[in-house]
Amino acid sequence: MRIRGKVLLICLFLGCLFSSGCWDRVEIEDMGLVTLAAFDRSEDGLIKVSVHIAKPFAISGAGQDIIDEKPFWPVTTTGHTVFQAIRNLASESPRQVFWAHCRVVLIGERLAREAAGMAQVMDFFMRDLEPRNNAQLLVVKGADIQEIMSARFELERQPGRGFEGLSKVVEARKSTALIPTILEFCRELETDGLEPVLGAAEIVHRPTEQPQQSMLHETVVSNSARISGLGAFKGDRLVGWLNDHQSRGVLWVRGKVKSGIIVIRNPLEENRLISLEIGQTSSKIIPKLIDGRPVIKVRIELDAVFAQTQGQFPLLSDEKTWARMESRMATAIHNEVVSALKVAQDELESDIFGFGRAFYGKYPREWQVMKDNWDEIFPTLDVQVEVHGKIVRSSLAFRTVKTR
Repeated sequence: MRIRGKVLLICLFLGCLFSSGCWDRVEIEDMGLVTLAAFDRSEDGLIKVSVHIAKPFAISGAGQDIIDEKPFWPVTTTGHTVFQAIRNLASESPRQVFWAHCRVVLIGERLAREAAGMAQVMDFFMRDLEPRNNAQLLVVKGADIQEIMSARFELERQPGRGFEGLSKVVEARKSTALIPTILEFCRELETDGLEPVLGAAEIVHRPTEQPQQSMLHETVVSNSARISGLGAFKGDRLVGWLNDHQSRGVLWVRGKVKSGIIVIRNPLEENRLISLEIGQTSSKIIPKLIDGRPVIKVRIELDAVFAQTQGQFPLLSDEKTWARMESRMATAIHNEVVSALKVAQDELESDIFGFGRAFYGKYPREWQVMKDNWDEIFPTLDVQVEVHGKIVRSSLAFRTVKTR
């Protein structure tokens, strides 16, 4: 019993040694939580970082005297490197800046267009323990990061939450942009035969007429933001832009289209339009070598729903009319893909579709030969696009509402 007691005492003593607490802990009331961050190159050649730091007392709305205060504090610093610029925030923030709650990162166009510009930012997020690499990544189009960071959203008090929600909605409901996480972007950077793309964030200027004042306080958002199209990269350098039409063409090939609207002309009345809602989709990239020459075949399949029509349209019409609608839908999708191909091959010269990756998967030996010359092969690559679409149903109604 005496030996057992001594052993127990020693175990308790050792337990106390290894339960001394976290030596580098920071209390939450001493933290400044970053909710949104942006990086760019300043006019004098330094790295510029701009962040929103949450104001807990303004978010809670405790007290009528501060209820209208901004729930975040915008602050900007510069440095010779990304890490130095971030650490320089300590010169202005009375709380230790904490990055784990940053859900959206914006990259300015000036920094994105320079060689190794994106790599500097990605190196910080992938190397440091504090920030999360599942933050969503956007590239800023046609605006300075100070201007985009001043954007506000009517339905969100925190702009970071606004950008995060907007990214999810655009991907899920329109499929005209792709917003990867930092980790996904880095994986594409390291994937042979695939160039990355990022959703393009741009500023939206709205009228600034003052509203009539009433018992409820009203404000006008003069600068908001939207996500429109894609920024195309070659390596880690931004090389150009694609509009919504071309961006969905890229996503058709990549198999990333989730939903959206296709507008076609009514085959019975050419001056009337029909809206079709995209349902289930799939795509396949089929690489071939014909006489030693690389050829790509893209096969796209989808189901769509008859969503809305202008004027009267007999939904239970003959099969030929239904087939004509499906043919026009397939043509519309084909045109989106061809438009994206033309820009990527003729202007950007960047394989944002992943054709090279497809050759690597099917012809690994031949790819080792093509790999070094892919930048010269891709602009003249023969790409055949095949679209098969079916209109499966007509939402909730079988006929249009009749007007008197």
